[in-house]
Amino acid sequence: MPYRFKHILLILYIYSCYSIFSQVDHDVLVLKTTVYTREDAPNPGANVTVLQGSKTFSTTTSDAAGNVILKLPLNNDYTIIISKPGMLTKKFMVSTRGPEMGTGAKDSYVFEVEGIKIYPPYEGVDYSVFNQSLFTVTFDPKKKGFDVDKKTVDMVIDQVNRVTQNEREIEKKKKESEKKYQELIKNADAAYAKNKLEDAKNLYTQALALRPDEQYPKNQIALIDKTLAELKAKQEAEAKAKAELEAKYNAAIKKGDDAFTKKDWNTAKSSYNEALTYKPNEKYPKDQLAAIDKAIADELAQKKKAEE
Repeated sequence: MPYRFKHILLILYIYSCYSIFSQVDHDVLVLKTTVYTREDAPNPGANVTVLQGSKTFSTTTSDAAGNVILKLPLNNDYTIIISKPGMLTKKFMVSTRGPEMGTGAKDSYVFEVEGIKIYPPYEGVDYSVFNQSLFTVTFDPKKKGFDVDKKTVDMVIDQVNRVTQNEREIEKKKKESEKKYQELIKNADAAYAKNKLEDAKNLYTQALALRPDEQYPKNQIALIDKTLAELKAKQEAEAKAKAELEAKYNAAIKKGDDAFTKKDWNTAKSSYNEALTYKPNEKYPKDQLAAIDKAIADELAQKKKAEE
């Protein structure tokens, strides 16, 4: 192989090695953190915005495990904002000023921020503390590395603890409310199974007051209302039919009694028999029919005796 060609290959090899090594990060802070939910589960897809001053330096999202890795050049100040639709937004500051830069300096620094929780806010809790930075990451010359500045944490720790305490109180009330809700639903279902519809409706209504968005008690109340409406309609129809029957019965009895008084036995008998079609178990028309039969028999007997 000619010398010149070997020389060219050597130069290309040295250049490729230089290119590979030159890709190693220099003068940067590799900042790591993990985004969690309220329940300490990984929170993927959280938006992470890095501001340098008022300008956006970079944006990314947390991965499937909630992890975030940021590469922040030294000798700058950054604001890290972590957010997600429907959830709290939290922010913190990072100052990469302080470390030696350039030739002879450490290639890069690595620091991991303790996990950041973002989650849907509770109604009634004052979250205004999260409108400001919660802490600042700075370079510690004594440790020759980066760490959280304790003074910046102390500035907000009381407000953060107050938020945590308020959330715990709300969670306690929610658990108590859930227990009460389940008891009401259990008792309501039992009353419904025994056809105690009014009692069941009252219990379902109490349960719904605790959890207005629950569909089950709404469905049960609607079902009970429908059943009660049908029952009322049935009772009204039965009452109407009974009243009509009573009116017909009374009219037939009156007609029978009027005819009985006039000794119009055929009309009386027909009317009393009609009354029995309305109320087959009534004693009065039966007694009257027996009296008519006796009266007719007596009349025949008297007539026969008179003819003798």
